[in-house]
Amino acid sequence: MQDGERIHYAYRDAGGTAANVVQARIELAYIVRSQTIEAVRALTARVERIASGAAIMTDTEFEFSIESGMSPYQPNRVLTQMMHEQFVAVGAPDFDDSDLATAAAFVGLEHEQNRSLDSEIAPLSDRIGNSLGSTDVGDVSVITPVAQIWVASFARNTAFHSWQLVSQGKLPAAHKGMLQAAKVMAIAAIRAIQDPDLLEQARKEHRLSFAGATYDCPIPADVLPPLPKR
Repeated sequence: MQDGERIHYAYRDAGGTAANVVQARIELAYIVRSQTIEAVRALTARVERIASGAAIMTDTEFEFSIESGMSPYQPNRVLTQMMHEQFVAVGAPDFDDSDLATAAAFVGLEHEQNRSLDSEIAPLSDRIGNSLGSTDVGDVSVITPVAQIWVASFARNTAFHSWQLVSQGKLPAAHKGMLQAAKVMAIAAIRAIQDPDLLEQARKEHRLSFAGATYDCPIPADVLPPLPKR
């Protein structure tokens, strides 16, 4: 596997509850991640070959299907720079002592409460790259210029997908961060609407980035949205 690629899995159905027998069937879900759609497809095909090999070794049968897919997020430098400027103008969330103390308790920074929440806006990085997070905003960014920002709404060093992160989701600090992000997004949208030259620069960058390539949906054409169970 290439550096930056990921394969995650979860048991959807382990086949039964008996602990002393091999179950007759099992269902697993895999999430395959990479930096490009082409690499994701290649890695997904490898996962399918591994499943096929395991079925041959155990003289069993397997079924393989793709349920969904997302394109990598492609940031637009022009819009990102403009949104960062609006962020600097609006300022970081105004966290109070209670917010800092609560955040510190989640990550063991009780003696350094002032470090528990980001209260300053970091400089815009020279390299605006995409992350391994999954979001359908990535598909939007292939079609039209897109920008995003990160706004503090939970304690520093909180592990993603952890109970600590979930538990902070309804705290006052999370709401302050969310509202500050909404303000920045709204002001940035108004700024973009009022500046046709800025939008043209963003579109030009987008055209150059994709060099005439069209949107290639990662979801196979025969895959339909799941219907609700009755």
